[in-house]
Amino acid sequence: MKRIALGLAAAGLLAGCAARDVPVLPVEQPVTFEKTSYDEVWAATVAVLKEHFPIYTARKASGDVQTKFEITYGEFEPWRDNAVTRRDHWENTVHTVRRRARADLKRTTTGVQLTVTVEKERRDRAREGARFSFADSGSIFDPAIGARDERLRDPTSDDWQALGRDTQFEYYLLGQIRTRLGVW
Repeated sequence: MKRIALGLAAAGLLAGCAARDVPVLPVEQPVTFEKTSYDEVWAATVAVLKEHFPIYTARKASGDVQTKFEITYGEFEPWRDNAVTRRDHWENTVHTVRRRARADLKRTTTGVQLTVTVEKERRDRAREGARFSFADSGSIFDPAIGARDERLRDPTSDDWQALGRDTQFEYYLLGQIRTRLGVW
């Protein structure tokens, strides 16, 4: 029994240590889909964003999709895909980082223009000080945040420091949308 448990633990660690950098090609934004309908681009965009974040608002008429902030997980949680590069995975392992995405779709005379923006923030631990309770923890490295804590997703919270845009994740999301639409 101990061998099975030890084998499963080793397999989990090896899976977390496997190379997980996703090859991401830079994409000029906005992306224009010339021969694709607005409805198809909308459906693909919402579906891809839902795979990575909880949707906050989706207004098809105005072409605006916003997601809630989602804590991004680190190197030892290989089943999560909220970050793209190995550096991001390690940063997420040591810090509490959250991301949210926005997509803007516009109809043009030549087709549909899509812009995807991903914001990245890190928890400012100096603001509150550390509390050491692992019950209902949202992050094993930051036990002060509970999994059901609304400060995780509150965009007005002072607990977070803005780190700017995550362009690699934007490129990754745009690539997934293009793949879903079959357009390259």
